[in-house]
Amino acid sequence: MTIDTALLEATMLLIEEHPEQHDQAHWVWNAQAAECETTYCFAGHAALLAGAEPPARSGSWFVDERTGRLAVFGAPHAKPVADFAQGKLGLTEGQADKLFHGANTIPQLRALVDQYVAAAGSPEGEN
Repeated sequence: MTIDTALLEATMLLIEEHPEQHDQAHWVWNAQAAECETTYCFAGHAALLAGAEPPARSGSWFVDERTGRLAVFGAPHAKPVADFAQGKLGLTEGQADKLFHGANTIPQLRALVDQYVAAAGSPEGEN
């Protein structure tokens, strides 16, 4: 699997430049709420940058892996946002689990992104 370092870096830069739109504990929070900004976790931001349609409300977010449009659980080709983002980023399951963990801070996310980008450029390409 090849890591999409451009998407990985773009996602990290978006989070660093707009921390008010980041909430690592939730895929999406306050979507379309008039009183506050919508926030996304790393996977949510990566999914949006990869072309996924943003959800109209908070809660479960399933994406049609072929079109990037929202899908309901159980629909053909429906993937949870984390799985969609993992595939678009080209991460292994272990890498995605570490990066998408809900307790990660922005500095921790940056350290993981730097690690994955460096690994993508190494001959081994491992974690």
